[in-house]
Amino acid sequence: MSELREAWRELLARRRALATSLAPYDEMLERWAAWTPPRRSLGWSAQRCRESWTRGVPLTVEAPPPLDADNLENLLGGAMEDVAAVAPARGPALQRLAGAWDAGAIGPGALLPRREGIGDGAVEAASGLDAEAVAFLAYATLRPVLQAWLSPAWPHFAEVDWGRGVCPFCGGPPGFVDVIEGGHRRLACHFCGGAWGFAKLRCPLCGVEGTKDMVRLQAEGEDAGYVDSAACAGCHRAIYDRYRRTGMGRSFYRPAPGNTVEDYQRNNTVYHEPSDRYYTIYSREGHYYQRRHQIGPDGREKNVVEKEIHYVLGSGNHSRTYLHKTEGGQLLQLPIGWYAERGGFWAMNPGYDRPDHMDFRRKIDRECFFCHNAYPPISKAYDAVTDDRSPVTPEDEIFENTTVSKADYGNIAYELLLFQHTVNNLCHIGRRHIAYFDPTIEDESGGAVHLIGIGLRNVLLHFCRTAVAL
Repeated sequence: MSELREAWRELLARRRALATSLAPYDEMLERWAAWTPPRRSLGWSAQRCRESWTRGVPLTVEAPPPLDADNLENLLGGAMEDVAAVAPARGPALQRLAGAWDAGAIGPGALLPRREGIGDGAVEAASGLDAEAVAFLAYATLRPVLQAWLSPAWPHFAEVDWGRGVCPFCGGPPGFVDVIEGGHRRLACHFCGGAWGFAKLRCPLCGVEGTKDMVRLQAEGEDAGYVDSAACAGCHRAIYDRYRRTGMGRSFYRPAPGNTVEDYQRNNTVYHEPSDRYYTIYSREGHYYQRRHQIGPDGREKNVVEKEIHYVLGSGNHSRTYLHKTEGGQLLQLPIGWYAERGGFWAMNPGYDRPDHMDFRRKIDRECFFCHNAYPPISKAYDAVTDDRSPVTPEDEIFENTTVSKADYGNIAYELLLFQHTVNNLCHIGRRHIAYFDPTIEDESGGAVHLIGIGLRNVLLHFCRTAVAL
């Protein structure tokens, strides 16, 4: 495992901003490298391996790896400490697991990959841990044993027509998919480090073939860089519906009748006495606006400015503010906000209740998005907007590759094939989803370019709507 550790260190040297968030994995690699029990290897010939693969049987089904609870206890204990550090609420469940392990009621075999997923369900039943935590514990505990046992068989897999979405070596579900040279698709296993070819338009998890149930993101145009969250609802309707009702799930969006709680028709004019200005908030032909005017000596309106509301910032549980996007792409906060108290009312935004307020000139920077729209972290390039440069915006290049960014998360995931684990899995995609990358640009020779360093706008992401656990 020392080679894997060195590759990991090289990755973190290139991506220093990830060091803190990936610290548990750094510690895990150190534990793997320091693990000293004898590492036994499978001695099967290529012919014997191919006999199992021809019958669609992963090698560990007929050649179980040597699993000694005492030898693996330190690895499991370190993984449990990692889980407790990031999720203290899981502490009681981890204690129950430790008790069951010490009593011999749970052994390492309960963590092995199976057709139904990770483990046989005994860990969840004995401890109350969720499936995601159990999958991490299994991976962190068994990877050194499985890789040592199965790596001699990796070269035997050449030109084998496997056709299954589970690992031909350990039977685990695929953890990552990438498109390699020649446009071929390769699945990678996080549990043993193996990899195998797979049909490009078939979902490894549910077996659906073709593009009908694939959600394709080509990051370009007005919504570059974003997957419509409705794509997640096909597999996760309950989670989708529940999250859409939370404040964070409604914290940044385009205004529309379906998300309107404000009254744009009545009591929608605010007179701000310190600046002697009137502000009216209204809708017209499906669009939303804020309008400013003053009253001149002749009683007529003067100093009239109208700005369209392009985005809403805030769920409305307590308040909402409104953003206008200029032709150059700069986001500006509009002066009037909506407050939920007393049945809801319009008033000046915080910082605006003064004679010399910013009116329609306040630029929105990274700090404004920190709580409302900032995962992954927003590029510092957003704060470098100047009048002679097309600025970046949340729906265009706000995640461009100048720092850890939304595009980086895809590219980092590609690089993490060195580690056989991906930031995509850590963040959102998870073990039951599949994302793979297609280069959409070519180098001078006509071949597909390497994805590292390419922004998300040059990458295609594919998600299967119907994927379920195998």
